[in-house]
Amino acid sequence: MGDADRRDPEVSALYADLSGFPPVFLQAGADETLVDESRMFAERARQAGVETRLDVFDGMLHSFQMMAGRAPEADDAIARFATWVRPRLGLPAADEKTSERAA
Repeated sequence: MGDADRRDPEVSALYADLSGFPPVFLQAGADETLVDESRMFAERARQAGVETRLDVFDGMLHSFQMMAGRAPEADDAIARFATWVRPRLGLPAADEKTSERAA
């Protein structure tokens, strides 16, 4: 960053114009350094009229989702995102897809 202004929208999305953004899904570990920034970004997005969801996971650090298959919190986070994103992509819910195959 050098001498750049930390509030420059090109430096930090926290200061960007978020109007017109698509829906946003954020996940953060409660014990990660950036959890407060995640909360601030979610609030700014909501104020800009952006559909926003923020899930904060107790006891987790940054990028805990990479522990999928080894930590139930990571599996839960991925399942939450999948449930949220599927209808936005025009995909059936996971349980609908399973029942269609069975039929």
